[in-house]
Amino acid sequence: AGFGNHADGNRTGIVVGTGNHVTGTDGVIAGGTENMVDNSTRAMIGAGFRDTILAAENSFIGGGRLNKIGGGPGGTANVSHGFIGGGQNNKIQSGFSSGNHNAIVGGENHTLFGDHNVIAGGINNTNSGGGSNLFFGAGSNNNSFSGGSDYAIVAGSGNQIGGSFSVARGFVGAGQNNRLLRGTNSFIGAGLNDSRSGDNSFLGGGE
Repeated sequence: AGFGNHADGNRTGIVVGTGNHVTGTDGVIAGGTENMVDNSTRAMIGAGFRDTILAAENSFIGGGRLNKIGGGPGGTANVSHGFIGGGQNNKIQSGFSSGNHNAIVGGENHTLFGDHNVIAGGINNTNSGGGSNLFFGAGSNNNSFSGGSDYAIVAGSGNQIGGSFSVARGFVGAGQNNRLLRGTNSFIGAGLNDSRSGDNSFLGGGE
């Protein structure tokens, strides 16, 4: 059903919608407008407008606008098991190595690289340095600048993990413009313009 839809490849299908296109194997688009599942295996787009899954197997976009799984500076063949629930202009990409098992639940203008990372919501959050096991709860303009693992920014604005060095097991609860620059097992609860550098450091809040 629908208009101008094209399902090519092996065992692909489009349920309804306009201008949708599927290639690859076992790919499905349930509805929406101008969505694309391109050269992917076991990938699905539920609905939305101009959402794309590009060479990313076992991936899913529920809906929204201009969301994308696949591609990036690491190439088109290094993304798999991506999930975007909805929102607008969210991207899961390969970074400089891979982009596997990542999820963006909702929000706007998020980007994830690396492996096993989650953004729950908010706006303009990213892990530009890659890394693994990162969690962004919400907030805006939060970033992980360097590789590392097992860290979280729960909320707030303009918070940063990493700089020239990687961070492992770091936590920023909320606040604005707080920074965990290096080391392991560091914690900032909240506050404004706070900075921690080194191992096993704790700051509850303040300025």
